[in-house]
Amino acid sequence: MQLDPIIQKKVDEYVDESYEYFKKENYMETFKLMDKAWDTIPLPKENYFESFNIAKYIFEYNLKLLRFDDAEKWLKEIKKVQAKYSDSWDAGQVEFLEGKFYFEKNELDKAKELFIVAMRNSEGKQFSGEPKKYVDLLKKK
Repeated sequence: MQLDPIIQKKVDEYVDESYEYFKKENYMETFKLMDKAWDTIPLPKENYFESFNIAKYIFEYNLKLLRFDDAEKWLKEIKKVQAKYSDSWDAGQVEFLEGKFYFEKNELDKAKELFIVAMRNSEGKQFSGEPKKYVDLLKKK
């Protein structure tokens, strides 16, 4: 389901501003604004496609900062939305994100299993523009 255009505009403003703070390494403001974006989405959040995007951004920010507990929390939110709209997402996207999570945690066997699924389901699309280290893991025996 799509957000009301007025709500979507506000969410987009929070997300855009949070990204600017992230680039400046002001993580407190980054997460404060992402929390506002998340809180702007009505309940139940998994009913809205935008919840996936917000959860993904927060997941990615946490993963870059190696905040694994927080990243895992947002990965669960991503999966909730994906489960509700399983036919609406890019093939292999959730498996790729989860693979990145395990890769960064240095749980490489689990990461590789998920990357294999992501590669197969997305025909490699999920790896485009991503660090080479993820594809390199697939090449290891």
